[in-house]
Amino acid sequence: ALARRGHRVTLVDGDVNGDVLSAVDARGAAELGVFDVLAGRATLENTIRQTVFDGLSVVPAVGRCIPEPELTFQDYGDSWASLLRDLSVRAPIVIVDTPAGMLGTTYQILGGATHVIGVLQAEVIAQRSFKMFSHCVAALPKGMRPKVLGVFLNMLQLGHSASIKVLQQACDELPREWLFDTAIPRSSAFLDASAAGVPLHLYRRDHA
Repeated sequence: ALARRGHRVTLVDGDVNGDVLSAVDARGAAELGVFDVLAGRATLENTIRQTVFDGLSVVPAVGRCIPEPELTFQDYGDSWASLLRDLSVRAPIVIVDTPAGMLGTTYQILGGATHVIGVLQAEVIAQRSFKMFSHCVAALPKGMRPKVLGVFLNMLQLGHSASIKVLQQACDELPREWLFDTAIPRSSAFLDASAAGVPLHLYRRDHA
């Protein structure tokens, strides 16, 4: 969406499970990923992949070789900060898709980010654990603490009372300026697009 508006954007997959490329069924296309850069086995130039959208590039999380388990336990906070600075020179907007949860790799990435967007799944268990979002952001040292741009409510089911209750609680409990006006519904359209291996916009251009 940002690239279509003329912005240069780099999307970094910070999840060792490689979920960004999985969404478009392209895991096999990546030779190297950002975790290879962190481990010193690759350079950014080797990992950046251009997409069919002008101005949009992707840095996969992993390539053909899965990183050693120990890699996810090491502190790469400084390396993430340096890597994000380098990427921001190439494109003014760098978006990192982090693993679920706020500790470990996600915490390291946040220390090098300028802003953060929270994603709250509109389900009861997710709502109960979402308090970790504000706690972990606040736990970062002031000089490394990203500004909260907002929180997206994801997978909202307007026909389900428990999902609506999550929306109501988010309105009551989150800072007023955090909750975005737009929520993302739970829709079969996302399943269909993922099955086809393309972003939603390319799957059905005529589907609002």
